[in-house]
Amino acid sequence: MRKIIFSIFFFLFNLIYSQLTYTVCDSDDDGIYNFSISDREKIVKLYQFDYQEEAEIYITVNRGGILKVKNLESTTPSIEFVCAATVTEPTFFEIAVNSKKEMFVTNAARIIYKVDSVSCEKTAMSTVADHDIQALSFDRLDNLYKSDGTSLVSRASANDFDNFIPWHDFGSGFPSGDFVMVDDKMYISWAYNRFGGLNDLFEVTVDDNFNYISHVNLGAIRDDTWGLASEYGKLYGVTYAELYEINPKNLSTKTILTNPRIFPNAAWWGAAGKHEAIKLQEDLFESYEDAQNNVNVITFPYQNRTPFKQTIYLRSENIYTGETKIVSIDLVINPAPRVELEKEYILCYNGAYTVRQ
Repeated sequence: MRKIIFSIFFFLFNLIYSQLTYTVCDSDDDGIYNFSISDREKIVKLYQFDYQEEAEIYITVNRGGILKVKNLESTTPSIEFVCAATVTEPTFFEIAVNSKKEMFVTNAARIIYKVDSVSCEKTAMSTVADHDIQALSFDRLDNLYKSDGTSLVSRASANDFDNFIPWHDFGSGFPSGDFVMVDDKMYISWAYNRFGGLNDLFEVTVDDNFNYISHVNLGAIRDDTWGLASEYGKLYGVTYAELYEINPKNLSTKTILTNPRIFPNAAWWGAAGKHEAIKLQEDLFESYEDAQNNVNVITFPYQNRTPFKQTIYLRSENIYTGETKIVSIDLVINPAPRVELEKEYILCYNGAYTVRQ
């Protein structure tokens, strides 16, 4: 009996604790508030803070192991070392993360390892590379792509990394920065000189099975972009010295973080997003049924229909996989506080108080 009571209490506690609330202050005491676009962004962030895993990008470091960059949207992103370099494993070259958020790396011995991000234990998965692997990435079906420093890109089926077959030969140059998916396109950082310099961004059109159809060269991105990463549907590039965001539509860029230790042994190399197979569409609805059916999306500016408190529903859908979560959010409209002055004071120009006689 005690166990049953405890279980019920635990369930109710979590139900209450997990309830999201967005509170505003009413100006005219009618309990109706005009929620703006800015309010919408803050409401969505409530869900992201409580339910959605934080965006993370992994970067391999020359003789520095693997680091993780978090707080990508803030003005002060943070760096955390996941797997430090060791005497037996001084460096990793390339890094990739599949849809299960499993991490894979390559090293100087031309071996593809699966790496536990907590214990850093390595499991050899493939030794098929004839040369150093210059790029490594998964698509959303967990096929693995690699380049050995030529214009030929090879692909292995999920969980069969001993059998890479030709995927496409681009003719000249070589991939320096991965094969990452953003929406329905694949992006590759393309290089022409092994010693660094100019990089172009290739946009590749693929079919539903991620077979090559065609590609275009979108133009130059930042020099020495040796890593690309996709995270929650955004594209990032990594150079020796910085992590930056790329807008594929116009090739505009934004620096996210600079490498605090640029000397050669700390240069940044490969990159991968932890959530490369995830892009979320987040919408708000007035009823749970509307959220389920994905109809009647709330548009902003928006006024609540029920004075002082109304429950709305956020639908978060991974547009790549169709996985959907629905959570409730209470909009609380508090009346404006009332201030009553009990005494009257006169403030003289010299700052001194005088009392009326």
